[in-house]
Amino acid sequence: MAFSRKYATLAVYGLLPAVVLLAYVHTLGDPLVRDDYWLLGQVKDISFSHLWALFRAQVVYLRPLGMFTWWVEYRLAGMASLPADIFDIVLDSVTVCLVFWFLRRLVKPLPAFFAALLLAVTPIGAETVTWSAARFDPMVLSFMLLALGLYYDFLMKGRRWAYWGSMAAVAAALMTKEPGVIVLGMIPVLELIYGRGSGPFLDGIWQWAFAKRVLYRWLPLLVMFVFYMLIRYVVFGGIGGAEPIFGEPLAKVTFYSALAFVFPVYQLNVDGHLLLLSLMLAVILGIVAAGAVLVLWKPGRTASRRAVIFLGIFLITTLLPIFHFIFIDGIRQDLVNSRYLFLPAFAFLSIVSIVVLDLRWRFRYAVYPGVALLSCVALLYFVALQKDEHPWEAADAESGQILTETRQMIIDPPPHAVFYYKDMPVMTGYRIFEHLTLQPAIRMEYNRNDIRVYVAGDQVDQDVIRNAYIIEVDSSHNTLKVTPPATN
Repeated sequence: MAFSRKYATLAVYGLLPAVVLLAYVHTLGDPLVRDDYWLLGQVKDISFSHLWALFRAQVVYLRPLGMFTWWVEYRLAGMASLPADIFDIVLDSVTVCLVFWFLRRLVKPLPAFFAALLLAVTPIGAETVTWSAARFDPMVLSFMLLALGLYYDFLMKGRRWAYWGSMAAVAAALMTKEPGVIVLGMIPVLELIYGRGSGPFLDGIWQWAFAKRVLYRWLPLLVMFVFYMLIRYVVFGGIGGAEPIFGEPLAKVTFYSALAFVFPVYQLNVDGHLLLLSLMLAVILGIVAAGAVLVLWKPGRTASRRAVIFLGIFLITTLLPIFHFIFIDGIRQDLVNSRYLFLPAFAFLSIVSIVVLDLRWRFRYAVYPGVALLSCVALLYFVALQKDEHPWEAADAESGQILTETRQMIIDPPPHAVFYYKDMPVMTGYRIFEHLTLQPAIRMEYNRNDIRVYVAGDQVDQDVIRNAYIIEVDSSHNTLKVTPPATN
């Protein structure tokens, strides 16, 4: 039995990356776009002896570990997009495998598998894979899951190496993206729910011996938090600016963003039958989940109940920091900005899978309809994901076309040349290039730092424009028209 279970687990670790590859294989080799070039431009001049500069590479964000991946890619492949695409697919595969690895410690393997599967194919994840600049979200989630899983192993088996491995993963999460701070609070939550001696705490009776023991364990977390804030102060001259967490959300924006989070298929340009099917599945899934919670919560498995509590806290703590972006700014029609929901989506899909499959059902075979239902949702997600990738693929193609044709039509510009792009196509809710992203792209394309680049809408002196190459982008025919300075 243990032998077959071992091979079943290995099969899952093989199946999940295969699903991710199948979902994103057609994006391999797509050109970089927008912020991808800006990130490369930030790291291209950093030498190995000055890697400390990665702490400031993203201007207002402290993400040296994430920026290190861009530094390595530029050193190995320059502006080539294929290594970045491969890295993003491998990263997403590692992330969903870590979802299964972590959740199977809390619940049975079946709901852990479906949670990982749904995260692998959710349309919310399209932006984090097809747009390389959004890789920080799956990367920080991977370190958070690794930290939580290792800390759980320490709690259950007392392995000291697991404890220090967890602390190292926490440090890596902090250096990847700002939401990594959340894991500093989730580890104490994990201890209070699953730690030995935590039972009396959950029953409302505090044991000082338990408190004293865990406070020593949490001391490195406090030290890392203080050190993290100190680094931010040294690097940025302050803790760092941020958007307000709460504001005054519009009812329509809040509704559509919330609906996109719960069931993102509705956003896509699908035919009426598929849209109706998706809404029906959403309603059925919601009824089943709500009914399971209301009817079966009390007699449910203790492990499942604890897991739902833990993941519910994770969901709330990851939603609050992005409240402004999602429920005020809103998710665009093609799910642009959905990367902010990647961490909450892990918790939400995990809770749904556990509620549907791992609470103690009154009927012996009731798990089979749950498996069928989640399988249908996964299939629908996969179809929707393919549609949601199209805008990004089109933006990638347009981006590559602009750079390629610019290089072909302006072969050898004079020193200190100026390029002025008279118009710029809008895709995925934004212009293909802005000044901050197009200038590093052009400079890397020509391997020159003296070229200045402007885009229509920038505040530019008219004398500068008169001495610039005027470039008009005809996106309908995928062509550029260039007017040299002498004829402006």
